[in-house]
Amino acid sequence: NKRYFRATCNRKRMCKMKKMILLFLIFSMVYSVSSEEYKLPDGSVYIGEMKNGLFDGQGQQIFQNDAKFTGEFSNGLYNGYGTYESHLYTYEGEYVNGLMEGHGTVKYFNGTTYTGSFKNNDFNGQGQIIYFDGSMYAGDFKDGLKDGQGFWSFSDGSAYSGGFSKDTFEGKGMYRFSDGHAHMGYWTKGQLNGEGSVIYPDGKDVNVVFEKGTIKDIKSKKTFPFAKVLLLILSILQVLLLIENFRLRKKLKNSK
Repeated sequence: NKRYFRATCNRKRMCKMKKMILLFLIFSMVYSVSSEEYKLPDGSVYIGEMKNGLFDGQGQQIFQNDAKFTGEFSNGLYNGYGTYESHLYTYEGEYVNGLMEGHGTVKYFNGTTYTGSFKNNDFNGQGQIIYFDGSMYAGDFKDGLKDGQGFWSFSDGSAYSGGFSKDTFEGKGMYRFSDGHAHMGYWTKGQLNGEGSVIYPDGKDVNVVFEKGTIKDIKSKKTFPFAKVLLLILSILQVLLLIENFRLRKKLKNSK
């Protein structure tokens, strides 16, 4: 009987110890990864998961001006996918160490929308921007400006295809006017300079000399068989961009 009593007590002690260990492990997990509400020194409020005293996992940060971020956190910073909403704009996309970086979409309060690559909180890489007036640009960006190669379709029906530098036409490019004729040549700070061409819808190509965007001299006139092809390509690009504009606006409308 004594042996039975001792064995029973030992079993009870072991069960009690196991329960204590289990409770300790559960407590440790809750302490290291938990969902909390925390007020920051700047007045904003964080609601979400925390790990080792830092925002980590899914969460939301609400600012005093009613702006808010909802998404993924890591080591106390926005990391991963998230949405930032304010009265000026809404951004939905990827973040790296608190900055917009990767692919995303930003919608401004005036109706302008950009979709494409971000780095250091700005447009960098390939992207497309649709302005509130209906004009559109697709191509390269650098630090928020059009820079590289791109295509810009304007609301009046005109279009430009070619090089850009800091938001202006730069390098080789073609500008097609709304009436169908085009100027082609080398652009400097938004103006044509040097030898170029004036191309008409019927295929006539006039070799000219441009100076600060105006024609200074006519060198020769000839029928250029590829002129129509160039104008056609520019028109096709414009139509494709219009289709993409319609598709994107429909997608944005459905997401509201």
